[in-house]
Amino acid sequence: MPGFAHLVLSAPQGFIAGCKQFNSTVETNAAAKDSIVEACVVSRREDHSVTDTSMSWPEEVKVLSYLVNCFERASPKPTVPEMASTLDTNTFLAREAITVIIAGIDSVINSNSSTAVKMDALMEIRKTSNFGRLSNLQWRLGVSLSSSSCQNLSAPYVALSFDVVDNNGRKTVHTTEMTYSDFVKFQADFAKVDNVMNAM
Repeated sequence: MPGFAHLVLSAPQGFIAGCKQFNSTVETNAAAKDSIVEACVVSRREDHSVTDTSMSWPEEVKVLSYLVNCFERASPKPTVPEMASTLDTNTFLAREAITVIIAGIDSVINSNSSTAVKMDALMEIRKTSNFGRLSNLQWRLGVSLSSSSCQNLSAPYVALSFDVVDNNGRKTVHTTEMTYSDFVKFQADFAKVDNVMNAM
């Protein structure tokens, strides 16, 4: 049987857009968190599939329902830190949304009882998923006039500077320079990756 990460990576079309909508909802509407989980519980209790066209489920409910399904089908069952790490590295979900989803998975799975994921488990999510998040990107286009090895280069270059914030809120600044032709290739490769991710 496939593992949790494999199932998450084989998400249906529209999953990325649903993740982005989930992030937006969690960020702007604190009350929506409970209603998303409740709608997912109701859909499962009444045995309505979120892909059922006769029911119009919000994108957020579809995302949670799909991830609950991934958890149920995964073998072996992932631990909370494994789920957090998988969702952090393989989806467009923000950390706050991941915390809500893991609590939601627990609530949906245990919908007969009112137990939720323990706070220490949620704190463990924050500790184990220590992947940096891009917080700021700046770019500059310039022209190299000369160097120690050549008197007249007149070659365009692109300088990128980006801030990465880790789990503890520490910000590190990374800078890089590349020739304009390298930047065009980088941009094309990045666009291909984006298209593939959006098609998932």
